[in-house]
Amino acid sequence: MKRLLFLVAISVIGISFARAQEIKGRVTDSRDGSPLSNVNITIKGTNKGTTTNAEGRYTISASTGAILLFSSIGFSEKEVTVTGSDMNVSLEFAQRD
Repeated sequence: MKRLLFLVAISVIGISFARAQEIKGRVTDSRDGSPLSNVNITIKGTNKGTTTNAEGRYTISASTGAILLFSSIGFSEKEVTVTGSDMNVSLEFAQRD
């Protein structure tokens, strides 16, 4: 009986995390807060992704707990865990040695 309850609980938790939601946000340069266009945003472990527009804005469908990867030439890649539907991100300039 305990095993059955455990399996049901795990299934319910899995279903709640599997619900995709629309995530919206803006990507900016950490140095001056200016918007970054053409930033690649992908869901880690998938081939699903999008890019930012000229104002640094993006929209992507992802589940709570998913990891979004933000990357752009000249900036350090950043991983952010989805916790809500509004996710603004600031990228750090990648300094070369």
